[in-house]
Amino acid sequence: MSNIEIESLRDEKRRISATIRRNNEERYNLYSKNKYGFRFSPLYTFITLWIIDLVFILFTVFYALSGPGAVLLFVLIMVFIAIVIAVLNLLLIFPRVKKARKIDADNRELSVELRRIDERIKALESE
Repeated sequence: MSNIEIESLRDEKRRISATIRRNNEERYNLYSKNKYGFRFSPLYTFITLWIIDLVFILFTVFYALSGPGAVLLFVLIMVFIAIVIAVLNLLLIFPRVKKARKIDADNRELSVELRRIDERIKALESE
């Protein structure tokens, strides 16, 4: 009876390990790739775009306060660009961040389950 249970646990362990591998591949596919082939985490991309957006906004405010001239047109263009960056970031990158976090949480749960199965297998083998 013990051997059957051990084999059943090993099968479960293989199934969970395969699920973790698939999750890791799916998470890897969420990464952004630049023209040189380097991959960046969705969170890194998300934060970088918000920083760029903040720079646009601060630059616009500084320019608007610094002098007269064609300030209104410049401010409107910069605000439009900032809004476009923010919207693209929220629509394209944020869902990837959420999905990556969910995959990480799932993998943590699966890893805990793997450790429990390993402990159970060791306990049954020592009997």
